[in-house]
Amino acid sequence: MIDMIYRSLGETNGTFAVFAILIVAVLMIVAWCFIFSKAYIAPAKFLIPFYGQYLAYSLADSGELFLINIGINVLESVFGFLVSGNALRVIALISLVILFAINVVFSLRLARVFSKGVGFSLGLIFLNPVFLCILAFGRAEYKGSFSEGDTIGNAPVRWECPACGAKNSPFADKCEKCGTSRPVDKVITYEDVEATGWTCRFCGEKNPLGADVCQKCGNRR
Repeated sequence: MIDMIYRSLGETNGTFAVFAILIVAVLMIVAWCFIFSKAYIAPAKFLIPFYGQYLAYSLADSGELFLINIGINVLESVFGFLVSGNALRVIALISLVILFAINVVFSLRLARVFSKGVGFSLGLIFLNPVFLCILAFGRAEYKGSFSEGDTIGNAPVRWECPACGAKNSPFADKCEKCGTSRPVDKVITYEDVEATGWTCRFCGEKNPLGADVCQKCGNRR
């Protein structure tokens, strides 16, 4: 009888753990879709295997970190077939340290593009689900890697609304304060400002000056 009770409790705890993991996983997917929307990226793209994760890193100017992450995991898998024992443990430990460092840098950059400080970065590192939800469902606004007074070439990064004078994100098509559409001459790009067009920050495609989305990959300017 006691064995049956212990077995039942074990099955109950296991079921609850699986259910809790599924809830957190779904919540994280929804949170990232909201974050993509704030960063002017189609939310559905997060669901694309690998590419969605790459875009998640890219919106925090960390696309190279995603590639390093993939490389580390591939190398660890390869070494897993070639070595064993203590050598394998050392390799696993080194991989873990590198991946943690990547997560720290990514968290710092993700917090920065939402105008958050080091304290928020620590939250993303150690309480990731909670602080991702704060970014996704709270009032945090995506500002990119720019700050007030930055310039690209001779162009100011943040454009001034002609109606109310508010300073707006370089990615905003309308004034964030009064809703006035951005004038045609207030064209700000992420990577470069050119007389003939703008460069997509995701695929490098050259686009016409008046285009709001990339003609190649469909991401917003």
